[in-house]
Amino acid sequence: MAESVEVEIIGNKSAQELALNPENVPNNYIHKEGGVGFRDALLPSESDDIDIPVVDIGNLTSPTTAQQELDKLHSALSSWGLFQVEAERAYHQRVLQILDPSMATTPPPPPPPEVP
Repeated sequence: MAESVEVEIIGNKSAQELALNPENVPNNYIHKEGGVGFRDALLPSESDDIDIPVVDIGNLTSPTTAQQELDKLHSALSSWGLFQVEAERAYHQRVLQILDPSMATTPPPPPPPEVP
C-alpha cells in the first residue's frame, strides 16, 4: 500500500512572493540536515543528463549573432530561469560588474589550459 505524503500547495507564487514571508517557507524549499550536501543537491552529477543553457556574451554584441544569442537567452530564462555565461577574458570583468557590482575589482579567471 502506498504511503501517504502531505504536500503543501503553494499555488503559483513566485520566489519574490515567497521571500516576502521568510518565516513561513514551504518545506519543499528547505534543505534538511543529514541530506546530501548543499552544493551536491544543487549541482547535477556527471551521471545526470542535464545541459544547463550557455549564453555567449560576445555573441550578444555582434550584429550577425545577436538575435540568435538573444533567442537562446530568452529560452534559457523561460525554461530554466538561469544560464551559464560564456565569454572571452575581456568580457569577464564587465559581466561581473553587471551581475554583482561588489565584484567589480575581482580579476577575471585564468584562461583554460590548452588541450594538447
